[in-house]
Amino acid sequence: MNNELKNKDDIQLYPNPATDRVYVDSKETKKVQMQVYNIIGECVLQRELKGGINEIDMSKLSNGIFMIRIIGENWEAKRKLIKE
Repeated sequence: MNNELKNKDDIQLYPNPATDRVYVDSKETKKVQMQVYNIIGECVLQRELKGGINEIDMSKLSNGIFMIRIIGENWEAKRKLIKE
């Protein structure tokens, strides 16, 4: 079972609110999975992240509130994202 990320600064998500692109800055060096869920809980985007800054294209998603779930080897982090 995954634990919540201990240092919240290890994952940065910006800008928030976002328009077409969002950036995820990960200090994790191992493979990390990112999942984006819409307000009704459907996974609408999934991607593997690398360490450093990852650019995520959100232009095909409708405007609204999304939950970003980032899953590491033995941790996970959740962030709320608003797309305008």
